[in-house]
Amino acid sequence: MGTLTLDNIKTEMRASLGGRTDLDSRLTTVINLAQMRIARKHRWEELEALYTNTTAFTSTPASDKFLALPANVRDIYSVRLIDGSNSRKLTRVPNRTWDKRLPEPEYYATGRPTLYTLRRNIMELWKVPDAAYSLEAFGIFWPATFSDATPTAVSDLDQKDDMLITLSMSWTLMTLKNKEEAKYWWGVYANMMNDSVNEEIEKPDLDFPVGLKGGSEVGGNYYQDPFVKSVSTE
Repeated sequence: MGTLTLDNIKTEMRASLGGRTDLDSRLTTVINLAQMRIARKHRWEELEALYTNTTAFTSTPASDKFLALPANVRDIYSVRLIDGSNSRKLTRVPNRTWDKRLPEPEYYATGRPTLYTLRRNIMELWKVPDAAYSLEAFGIFWPATFSDATPTAVSDLDQKDDMLITLSMSWTLMTLKNKEEAKYWWGVYANMMNDSVNEEIEKPDLDFPVGLKGGSEVGGNYYQDPFVKSVSTE
């Protein structure tokens, strides 16, 4: 999360604009444009989230095959069906392949879903659920937009208030035809962006459990380890 409120960001922008207030009605719009551009530039980890839901079950397969996701979902990385020992990761299928192989999913079968495709923020499942199943989807969301009605709101972007200010300043000055100043603020923003991306790609404690990347050490109860798929007897 950010630390500066919408009002704080506006105050910094006014100060950088020499105290002028004739642009006040535009500031929130400009800040939202800057925030969206920053989110588009990189898939920031703070915008990733675990989304849980339950599949529909109305005994009408033509309806039950669909599951609506939140409107601000940007993309889904992984979906798991949670059903005790029958839990599984669902496989995502491209739209065109889906439409070719499963033009009418409810015609073929109902049961425990194994496949899904995404149509923007609508998930389509096959097999069509024959019961209400719990799903856990891990994905990335677009940041919430600022509103003048909530002046104390902070950005969903983590520690990027300085980038919001500098990019907003560049956009504002560009629309005022002040190209030199706009270019200056863009340069400051670009350096901040490079620093933020470099900081995010650092994964100091990332490790690979046994079996994921050629590990050779196997614990005593290897059969209880979900990352061990086979054991060499040589």
